[in-house]
Amino acid sequence: METAKKYLSRAEILSYSVGLLGLQLLVGILNSYHAEFLVGNMGADFAVLGVITLCVKLLSSVFDLVIGNRIDRRQSKMGKLKPFMLYALAPCVVLTILLFLRVPLRGALFYSYLFVVFLLWNVAIALGDVPSQAFSSVLTPNPTERTALLSVANTLKGLGLAASGVLVPALCLLIPGGSNIFSEQDAPISYREYILSAAIISVAGMALFSLMIGYNKERVPYSAEKLSFRDMAFVFRDNRPLKLITFSGLLGSGRMIQTGISVQTSNVVFGSQGLQFLFTFIGIGQLAATLLLPFLCKKLGEKWCYISLCIFGFFSSLLTFFVGTENRVLMFSCMFLLGFQFAGALVMPAILVADSVDYYEYKTGKRIEGSAFAIMTLTTKVTLALSTALGLLMLRVAGYDPGAAAFSDFTRSTVYFAYVAFPGIFNLLSILPMLRYDLYGKKKQEIVEELHRRRGENS
Repeated sequence: METAKKYLSRAEILSYSVGLLGLQLLVGILNSYHAEFLVGNMGADFAVLGVITLCVKLLSSVFDLVIGNRIDRRQSKMGKLKPFMLYALAPCVVLTILLFLRVPLRGALFYSYLFVVFLLWNVAIALGDVPSQAFSSVLTPNPTERTALLSVANTLKGLGLAASGVLVPALCLLIPGGSNIFSEQDAPISYREYILSAAIISVAGMALFSLMIGYNKERVPYSAEKLSFRDMAFVFRDNRPLKLITFSGLLGSGRMIQTGISVQTSNVVFGSQGLQFLFTFIGIGQLAATLLLPFLCKKLGEKWCYISLCIFGFFSSLLTFFVGTENRVLMFSCMFLLGFQFAGALVMPAILVADSVDYYEYKTGKRIEGSAFAIMTLTTKVTLALSTALGLLMLRVAGYDPGAAAFSDFTRSTVYFAYVAFPGIFNLLSILPMLRYDLYGKKKQEIVEELHRRRGENS
């Protein structure tokens, strides 16, 4: 059967996966360290930063749709996706460094500057993120191979997102005169270490991202679609699986709260922001679940795989909170289990959206990777904005002070609850739309076989 044919070489799988990792290195350092940098070096307020983050993410999400629309309208010798990824390289490096630059501004002028630069950074990241996510749907027409690819790729993507928790403290140790932030709470990261870390990580990240452009090719045939933004609304309206995936993501907004408060939670739990790498037990759990995804999707179908991971995440989140932090062996064991839910939150949406692209092509004859994945990245951006704003609000409610010598019991319990329990609660909410999702099993296989038949007739 043609659907069993393998298309991808190991070099393509590795370069695509490493490319996603590279882009997430930039996202990770912003998520983990930017708020801490601004509060410690620019005197910013967590609550104001939360409002700015929410506004910027919501505003910049419009550009995801613009980029997706331009992708579907484009036809070039390089393909429909690679040109946009090339455009992202230099701006991502420059703007990441600017966000860690100490500027001689205060008050409203500083917040205005931050708003503009942060908005431009989000647009630059979208130039890389939207086409790189859509790439998975054109690398191979084999959905089973695509699921396996996304399992590997999103494993590395998750590692890239979390890597700053290890890389920044390591760079602080390697930089001459750097702070030993692994053990000294009163030795925070210096401005010099922030700016050098941002420069090194952004350059390295974009170098890895460029490998995706050089080693991968688009195999699924397409024609340029002259879609207006009104047409894109109809695409969303008529693509029922995509609608359900989107609503599920929005209801699960708070499950990504950890990305914005990991440094602060490390301070509260371990007494040092440099020890946040200990939270990699969550990442190891995510890695284990991600590698199991092809097997789970085959046995359960994509719908029930997603729902099962969300339910498991709810119970593991509550267990992790009630176990607490006193017994570190039990805490880290629970965090390993807690990581399983993020395979559903971070990896499954890409698999499901790629399937929705096939569904829409089957239904209309039009292939709209750009628009579909723009809607996915828009949803991700909105959920991250809500998660970040919620996380910063919880830090304010908890009375968290990055310069405090010690934290109250209320601060510790509130921050820890937000970090481990919120993801599970929001995972449970995200299940509701997916109960009506039916693009899996026999129906999905029939669509794939019909698309192969049509493409064979046209070749």
